[in-house]
Amino acid sequence: MTEHERSTSPTTIDPGAVSTTAVPSTTVHVPGNHLMTQLLGSRDEWLDRVEAAFVGTRIVARGNEINVEGPDAIAVGRIFEELVIFVEGGTKLDEDLLRRTIDMVAVDELPSQLLGSDVVRLARGGSVRPKTAGQRRYIDAIAENIITFGIGPAGTGKSWLAVAMATQALQRKQVERIVREIRTEGAKVLMTTHNLGQATRLADDIVFLADGRVQEHESAQRFFAHPQSPAARAYLQGELPWRIAFDR
Repeated sequence: MTEHERSTSPTTIDPGAVSTTAVPSTTVHVPGNHLMTQLLGSRDEWLDRVEAAFVGTRIVARGNEINVEGPDAIAVGRIFEELVIFVEGGTKLDEDLLRRTIDMVAVDELPSQLLGSDVVRLARGGSVRPKTAGQRRYIDAIAENIITFGIGPAGTGKSWLAVAMATQALQRKQVERIVREIRTEGAKVLMTTHNLGQATRLADDIVFLADGRVQEHESAQRFFAHPQSPAARAYLQGELPWRIAFDR
């Protein structure tokens, strides 16, 4: 790794008035050259952004070490430590993540703890995760409470994260646990589902609809053991109802 040196505040020393106060400094050890390349960015782009955010900071990258000097050295070092955690976990460092990391460290929050966990992984790759401390608190509130109201302006991720949390609850079978609990208290539950396994676990009665009509209304036990309609039999065998030619 070549040496990278940047300084946003050139220092002029007066020989007659040299200060004996030590300049705060810290060193971040980066485990691997490939991570160092991601942390510094193309042509030291990310390094320059961090220096620009903390006036008076001097950052020197040598080998697998990032040395920081200046009044905000500890905070800057923490920023790079947080970014190391992200890139080690496979997160691609971009301008948005860097800005959020700088902002959160500045108020003594740890982005890797708040932003680093996936809410749900998408079937085609990628994941849904909080992007701000507020979004992190929002999904924590959803996880810890039965009912959560999300109030705020459009575009802040309320609906997107709520749907992601609902999907997570389905994947972890938390919805089924809730349904069982409220049924023991005498509540009646209506569920619409394409998940036959879920229906066998939870349903007392089955109303089977296809082609816009009710094809069957039976007890769950009878429906799964002896479906009466051709549509229901085909569906239970794995065919999609709308691929079947129904007699009108």
